[in-house]
Amino acid sequence: MVTGPRPTRGNPHAARQAEPRARGGRGNDRPGGCRVFETSEKIKNKRYDELARMKTHFEASCLCGGIQLRYSGELGPANYCHCEDCRRTTGSAFNIGVRVDRKHLKLKAATELRSYRYVGGNGREIERCFCGTCGSPIFTLHPAKPEYAWVKAGIINQPEVVRPTYENWIKDKVKWAVIDVAESYDENKRI
Repeated sequence: MVTGPRPTRGNPHAARQAEPRARGGRGNDRPGGCRVFETSEKIKNKRYDELARMKTHFEASCLCGGIQLRYSGELGPANYCHCEDCRRTTGSAFNIGVRVDRKHLKLKAATELRSYRYVGGNGREIERCFCGTCGSPIFTLHPAKPEYAWVKAGIINQPEVVRPTYENWIKDKVKWAVIDVAESYDENKRI
């Protein structure tokens, strides 16, 4: 086994990058003299949490481009929904919705935005909005929470803003859908 810094190959910073440096307060000493630093994933999650509380901007569009959304505001939580209704609507194992404030959501429609009102298995009415030309799901509205819309994550042009934090309706979840989130609910999470 070769030890020591890697060859620089023309990079004057390579030797410096090859040697780990301890930074005060960031990590834990481990047996054997190793020092553990915050992983890049933990740092990314912290940054995301900070950004989610700030104003976020995204654009979205359906498959044919006839429906376009622009959003600039605080981004609410994103979640997976495993209910039978969402599975049928998306044609997939689950739906991913991102909660946004409707007052900050701008819609530009070159095609017809259509909707379908439905009373779900829980007895609550929801309205699913979709492009009348290509059929892409756009967002879901809940009359009980008129201040919000749940934009479908798959239409967002900046997918990095979507970070689902929980899953709903796991009692309806298909066995082959493996989701790694911190919170799971048999039915809906109360918002």
